[in-house]
Amino acid sequence: MLHGGNPIEHRPVGARSTPRSAPTPQLTCVARPRETIADGLAPGTREEDNADGWQVDYARFVVAVGDVEVEVDRVCADTQAGDASVYVVDLTQVPA
Repeated sequence: MLHGGNPIEHRPVGARSTPRSAPTPQLTCVARPRETIADGLAPGTREEDNADGWQVDYARFVVAVGDVEVEVDRVCADTQAGDASVYVVDLTQVPA
């Protein structure tokens, strides 16, 4: 289950090449919706307001996170980890 501020997925990420024995890297992605997603955008002149005078409410606000590649070691630039998985999250369902 996904909760605001909690990881979407926390699992080992398979290394593509490992020139030396090292622990398997861990990758954590966190989904945190802004208040404007849960509360919508009000008409107004503030930065987070909608300047054209319309109230905006979101029935869904869907984002995809995934196909991640990470450089594990700057000294050995060919050492990389990655996860081709893609996770789709509706941020209106995640507590702010």
